[in-house]
Amino acid sequence: MQSRHEKKATTSGARWIATLALGLLPLTPAAQGSTAPSNFVPLPKELFGERPTGNPAIDLTTRVTDFSSGVFDLDIPDTLTIKSDGGGINYDAEKRAVSYNGNGKPVHLQTDNGLDVVASSITADLGNKKAILEGPLTIYQNETVTRAQKGVYNWETETLEVEGVRSKVQGILVRGSSIRYATDDKKRRYMTIRDAFVSTDDVQTPSTWIGAGELTVYHGEYGHLTRLSVASGDYDVPVPVIGWISLTHSLNPKEGYMPNLGSKSIWGSYLLNNYGFLIGNRRVEGGMPVSDYILTTKLDYRTRRGLATGIDFEDVEMSDLYKDMTGFSAYYAADSDPMINPTNDLREYTRHDRYRIAMQARWNLNKYAKLKEDWALTTNINAVSDRYMLRDFFEDECRIDDKPDNTLALSRRSDRSETMLFTRLPLNDFYTTDQRVEASYYRARTAIGKTPISYETRSSFGTMRQEIPTLQKIEYRNELAQMRDTEIRRYYERLLNSSAYMRFNTTHEFSTSFSILRFLNVTPKGGVGYTGYYDVDGIGSDNRFLGYAGCDFDIRFNRRWENFRISHLDLKGLTHVFHPYASISHGSISSSNPLVPQLDTWSTTLGGSSLNPMPLDLMGFTGIDGWGSWTVWRVGAQNIFTSERDGERVDLLSWNTFIDYNVDNPNSGTLFSNLYNIIRFNPIERLSLNLETQTPTIRNGAGFSQCNTSVTYQPTRWLESTIGHRYLNNHPLHEDASQLYVQANLRINERYTFAGRWYWEIEENRVPIQQYSIFRNAGAWYIGATLFLRDNGGKKETGFGISFTLGETGTALPVNFF
Repeated sequence: MQSRHEKKATTSGARWIATLALGLLPLTPAAQGSTAPSNFVPLPKELFGERPTGNPAIDLTTRVTDFSSGVFDLDIPDTLTIKSDGGGINYDAEKRAVSYNGNGKPVHLQTDNGLDVVASSITADLGNKKAILEGPLTIYQNETVTRAQKGVYNWETETLEVEGVRSKVQGILVRGSSIRYATDDKKRRYMTIRDAFVSTDDVQTPSTWIGAGELTVYHGEYGHLTRLSVASGDYDVPVPVIGWISLTHSLNPKEGYMPNLGSKSIWGSYLLNNYGFLIGNRRVEGGMPVSDYILTTKLDYRTRRGLATGIDFEDVEMSDLYKDMTGFSAYYAADSDPMINPTNDLREYTRHDRYRIAMQARWNLNKYAKLKEDWALTTNINAVSDRYMLRDFFEDECRIDDKPDNTLALSRRSDRSETMLFTRLPLNDFYTTDQRVEASYYRARTAIGKTPISYETRSSFGTMRQEIPTLQKIEYRNELAQMRDTEIRRYYERLLNSSAYMRFNTTHEFSTSFSILRFLNVTPKGGVGYTGYYDVDGIGSDNRFLGYAGCDFDIRFNRRWENFRISHLDLKGLTHVFHPYASISHGSISSSNPLVPQLDTWSTTLGGSSLNPMPLDLMGFTGIDGWGSWTVWRVGAQNIFTSERDGERVDLLSWNTFIDYNVDNPNSGTLFSNLYNIIRFNPIERLSLNLETQTPTIRNGAGFSQCNTSVTYQPTRWLESTIGHRYLNNHPLHEDASQLYVQANLRINERYTFAGRWYWEIEENRVPIQQYSIFRNAGAWYIGATLFLRDNGGKKETGFGISFTLGETGTALPVNFF
């Protein structure tokens, strides 16, 4: 049943017309007879004014044809509609009221601003311009759903007031004695809940509530709370804890004020203050205000460090596309004690004025110009005042990279190629790095015409030079003065060559694939390369020509066991793929001067320590300054076991084992490499095992052993655990290590959870990191307390923190302690 509002002008002024009908009125010949349809309710004459001449029943049917859905058409704004799927209608001429009873079917009151109220009955009081709604009520507006007992809508002021409310907004439950939907003087919509209680414990009687005397929420903007309190169980009996505080905060957690309070041994007590601003095209998404950019200002105080200030500028669209692109950040600290040292390592003199400027950004230039290919500008700038800045103020970033790079890149990418202009800047002269401006072109492996031969190429040209810190140079010169004319001496001479030079490289590889007897797959490869060094200090030019040939061989065997079953793991069927493979790679270089700086190299000792074996194809070997003559065989086998669970494939076990035979390898001093094993075992979702090893086998291999192991297991619903071990022995560069890592989350009961994290250096009999946390499920939120102890090799570091986190959404409250 649907209607639209009409206003009729008469000599006595505006008159209202209410047209009421029950059920759809099909315009059939029977309905147009001399007798009124039986489903019509007699209406008073004054509802329509003077009836037109003719058959009244036919006239009435004609009048309600446009209103056959049973909608009230009153003298009210066109922004309001009342309709129902069917029910009884009563008109009281004396009270000037029209009542609609749904008789078990919903009655709707709808406005053009998105408000939709479903009631059991509605009475339109025409004199007072109000609609009285009898519950139970369900109120829909934007992304919110509210339950209430009864309410009144004033169509003149466009306000709705309901009583006995219960609402859910983005996973948060809200209760209150009454709620009012209204529009302010600036035409902004808002709702105000009196005696409000907020919880994320979505049950009939939540165990804990956050209370407010009044909660006002401007849709897509901010929320305001007054007289905060806490209640447990029966929300009618609140316990005020901070009742004198009123809090206003944006619905976007990054907008507005967010403090962070706590204590650390290297900081002392601290208060970190963030205030965020939404900049650019402000809009509402998911009921939350968002914008193109977010500007966050910082004003921090640490009792042992003093004042610090900074800003962060985030491009929201860019950070959504590229998670590591955090935008622009600037931070300045007037450090009152920059010589605080949490480690036993000697700290160089550090100034009081300390700073960090960072920009990680990627701009797609196609957004600003009509370009056929994808053009992008990428920046990774990390300028810091000293080598300890990240360790002292940005521990999370320091753990990821304690010697950050500084690069700019302009790239053009198509389906088959990428062209790039790249520069590296030595902004931090206390790190070993290089300075360069380089242009490069890469073409992906593609078929040559309709032939079975594929072609891949890479070329680059640029100017570059080494950057060695001053103190490091002094140390190298002292070492050099004590050495004879040996290979080690040339190594230090090469490091001290910090003059600029030019380098050109071009590499080309051809390959094809075919099978022998339909089971042996063969992929022969061949290629050439050239690297030229020009105007090298003390050398002049050095030209290196490289010839390359290689071939990959592999076979796959499959076997299926249809009758395989493990009922308690829900596994059905088992497939085993056995994949033996072999590769040979040979390269021959014309000559090379050992005094030419080596900026782009690959080392077996460094690469091997991270289970990263030497790449055998020409295009994969990007360490072009380390080119030499080599012949390497790699032999290995991979086993893969898969099954099915609930009709989906499950990877149970994968095991890859391989070894290199170094007939000639300038990057390795041994005839055989270590034996590599990489194992992934995941029989059930609650158990996973990762094992990576390399061990000396034939002729003692590379001479060192490494084993990285981790097991994650949830034996019961109340215990989650992770155990990891890192082992390294007899490595030529790194110290021997045996470190055990344990993490556990123990759910004691429905309210309390204990979490712990430990690192144990077995070789040194030292526990460098201990962290103990306990969390209480308070229904609406989790209250956590954390104690951490850190041993930095003799120096101790401690900290304690308290956190409040919303239970369902996982977001921190506006006031956060840590």
